[in-house]
Amino acid sequence: MQTQRKFHCGYVENFPYKNNQTTSAVIIPTSETSYMCRSTTENIRRKRGTVHLFNSVALTSPYCFVVEGEIDCMSIDECGFASVGLGSTSNIGKIFNYDTSKTVLILALDNDQ
Repeated sequence: MQTQRKFHCGYVENFPYKNNQTTSAVIIPTSETSYMCRSTTENIRRKRGTVHLFNSVALTSPYCFVVEGEIDCMSIDECGFASVGLGSTSNIGKIFNYDTSKTVLILALDNDQ
C-alpha cells in the first residue's frame, strides 16, 4: 500500500484497449501528463503521453539502479534502494538530461533482445 501511494498507482476494472475490448489494469503515472497501463490478466501494456523517466528523483541518490520497467523500479524501491525506470531501453539517453555526476548508476536491464 505504501508503494502504491508513493507512486500514485491506481486500478481500473474496465480499461479499453482494442476493438471495444476491456481488461482490468494497474495505472502507473509516469509524469503529470503521461501514464503506463498494465493489464492484471493479460500481457497488455499501453503508454499514453510523452515518455519520461519513472522516478527520476532517484538519480540524485549516491547509488541508483537503472531498470527498464516501472514495475521493476517500484520493486527495487520496495526493497529500500533507489531506482529509475526507463520505460524502454531506447530511453537510456534520457538519463543524461540529469546531473548524475555524483551518482553511481547500476544497470539492471532485462536479458532480452
